[in-house]
Amino acid sequence: MSILFLLPSILLGHPLLGNLKYSLFVNKSIVYCALMHISIMLLMSLFGFVNIYSVASMVAFTEGCILLLRIIKVRKILNENNISINY
Repeated sequence: MSILFLLPSILLGHPLLGNLKYSLFVNKSIVYCALMHISIMLLMSLFGFVNIYSVASMVAFTEGCILLLRIIKVRKILNENNISINY
């Protein structure tokens, strides 16, 4: 499940945003989401909710958050430069 978020997130990361001089944002998005992931996993372990499904769900959730942050940044860059994408 997390592979659905992982591949687009990677492609929006250093290949796109990194080349547009936003590599600091790419790195910060990973750090912030990793801290969130660790915090939630610690809470889950304190309350005894850690199993294979909860860990897999948390990985998918974390990758989804990284992807969402990067999509928001790309849309912001496109809007600032008056670039529209027609589907």
